Amino acid sequence: MSEKSKKTQKKNAPVDEKSTAIAKKKKTVEVDIVAEQKKLAGLKAEIHKLSDDFIQVVVDLHIIKKEELWKYEFDNDGHQKYEIFEDFMDAEFGFKRAYFSRLNAAYMGYTWLKKQDKQLQPESSPRPLFYETLYRIPKDKRLAVMQKFVEDKQPLTAAALTHTQETIFGSQDQSATPEEIGKRKLKKTIEIILGILNGINLENLKNLSLDVPSSLDEDKIKSVIEYLNSKIGKAKKSK
Repeated sequence: MSEKSKKTQKKNAPVDEKSTAIAKKKKTVEVDIVAEQKKLAGLKAEIHKLSDDFIQVVVDLHIIKKEELWKYEFDNDGHQKYEIFEDFMDAEFGFKRAYFSRLNAAYMGYTWLKKQDKQLQPESSPRPLFYETLYRIPKDKRLAVMQKFVEDKQPLTAAALTHTQETIFGSQDQSATPEEIGKRKLKKTIEIILGILNGINLENLKNLSLDVPSSLDEDKIKSVIEYLNSKIGKAKKSK
């Protein structure tokens, strides 16, 4: 091989290596997308197959949301089909935001119970309403309620769990002061508002012509927004 040929080969080598690396990278991205689509398809099939009486539906939906698998649903033109998770959930399964909020509460109750001692684990799978009811019990009382529940060998129903809670602590309305009940209602209202805000598309919002009530207290709203921003910041730091 002539010196000229050798120089040409050396000059072209890095380009070939770079092209190969790019090609491999593209292939990896394509494989990742396919893998995510397969995972999404599997979870969707399981949700469609199961009744909402099964906690697995709750778990599968949580995975789809947490891992943002819903973004790998594409239309015929190859564009992302849904802008937000709530649209995906509604279109694919007919689950509305409020219903998912309940399922999500059930998931939180389910994961909490999974972290407890083995003797507290149910032998069969309760309905999501059982886990939702468990999650609604104040965290500082939850363990005591479950321990009493298991000790009394109660049936795995939400009603039985509520009965156990009331046996130990009395009914919620009797044990809570008016101020505590008011705080609970306010907390629930704010959580609903935050869920709605999370689903708003900012670009669409900019193009809306809104009729804003003149009675709104601007300073109060600014104070609430500042408070919520501080809470969101703390929540992100703790993750």
